[in-house]
Amino acid sequence: MSDGVLYNHFADKDELILEALRLELANLGDQFRKAMPAPGTATVEANLVAIAMACTAFQAGALPLAGALLGRAELLARFLELIHAGDSGPQHIITAIAGYLDAEMRAGRAADDADSTTVAIMLFGACQAQLLGAHFGQMTDTAAEPDSRPTVAVLMRSLQPR
Repeated sequence: MSDGVLYNHFADKDELILEALRLELANLGDQFRKAMPAPGTATVEANLVAIAMACTAFQAGALPLAGALLGRAELLARFLELIHAGDSGPQHIITAIAGYLDAEMRAGRAADDADSTTVAIMLFGACQAQLLGAHFGQMTDTAAEPDSRPTVAVLMRSLQPR
């Protein structure tokens, strides 16, 4: 493809890079949504483990996208603005997890006084910390996929119906 064709659609190389990264993040978000279990299936705990695995997969793909821009603060800021304005940012992953929890609360399968958004943020953050720890070898002996079951077990204490 000639440069002229590219610049008919993109103002410059940075805009092309941002669009490619945005599309990849949107793809990761679609994969996450497809992996989300439906409320009322399996147990809440098993579903949260599945959600954590999907969350870890999302972050394993998403972190390098933003990381590739760390040396270019202005471009990173544009990327973050772009993903937060659209439907592909990590805030949508947290919203989806909270929505799942809200549905389980309405069904009586989780405590109706639990703060679904806080639990979702905690699960998202724990997945990220475990992924980074495994990647850098600080929390595990290998770079294998982190085991989210202990994290989910802790979160389940706040989700048990009373």
